[in-house]
Amino acid sequence: MHKQRCVACGGQLEPGVIEAENTGIISDLFKVVKDFRFVRPSEPKPTSLNPIKAILQGWREGGSRQRLPLEAFRCVGCGRVELYAGEGETSGT
Repeated sequence: MHKQRCVACGGQLEPGVIEAENTGIISDLFKVVKDFRFVRPSEPKPTSLNPIKAILQGWREGGSRQRLPLEAFRCVGCGRVELYAGEGETSGT
């Protein structure tokens, strides 16, 4: 769900994508960008004062975060690019 008008000038927004641009042969070989996400970390939880219990608790309960895909829109009037986070999924990493 995105706004239909630019927040800067009120112009119409067109959908698009953000793309990583390669700068040469080395970056072509090592290109690893698949897509971009907005990541919302999980709420911190109180941990045990015992270091071993705290580590085990972190392994069992910690690390979940919400990953939201980004939607990109460009204003046809002023060229402003706006990003909106869509619906997400919860990830264990």
